Amino acid sequence: MVLSQCELEYLRSRSVLQQDRDEVLSEMHRIDTWLSSHLSSRGWATEHTFYSKRSFLREAVAARSDLTSS
Repeated sequence: MVLSQCELEYLRSRSVLQQDRDEVLSEMHRIDTWLSSHLSSRGWATEHTFYSKRSFLREAVAARSDLTSS
């Protein structure tokens, strides 16, 4: 199994300074649109999910009977 994942995070979304929520969401949407276009132009998947690395690892271990304890 192979995990291939790209995450988009907004570094300034957690700040002691007051943020304009609509401005942050608008910028994240703009970046997401660009990133999706960039990935698809290279033939890479652009599916949006909330599938985490932890969920992937849990499923990968469950699929490998030699890694589970009996």
